[in-house]
Amino acid sequence: MAELEDWKERFLLAEENALRARPKDEEALKDEQIKKLKQKIGDLVMDIDILKEAVKRHLRCRDVRAVKQALPGSSVRRICRLLHVARSSWDLAQESGPQPAGLLRAGGMLQVLIRENPTYGYRRLWALLRNRLGIRANRKRIYRILKAKRWLVHQRVVSLGPE
Repeated sequence: MAELEDWKERFLLAEENALRARPKDEEALKDEQIKKLKQKIGDLVMDIDILKEAVKRHLRCRDVRAVKQALPGSSVRRICRLLHVARSSWDLAQESGPQPAGLLRAGGMLQVLIRENPTYGYRRLWALLRNRLGIRANRKRIYRILKAKRWLVHQRVVSLGPE
């Protein structure tokens, strides 16, 4: 059966070579095949290194960051594929780095505006920040902060509840 597969593979390579405008000689075809196999071996060795690192550190499946730090040459896509972790969930779990001063200032000013104008929606608060105060902030970020604030207020009301 393996011999049949080998014949089939050699036939397909010869057919592909015959259809080219400038067919390669036998030696060039072998060199190309060796190059492909070396690439495949390199990929498999990289996969084994990633899995060894994960096992050595007794990592949970979501510890992509630790493997990435141990093997900086490997891609996040490959690590996530091998550890069976969705890249989107890894992105959410990333630690947020230092925030720019403008965003921190916008957050503080937003809290002040919310206290002064509790009935304003996120669009109006965003417009106040942008137009009156000159702070460039993302509208979606304002919405997210307001949504979290409303959730906290709702939790307090529910926890106090009727006595």
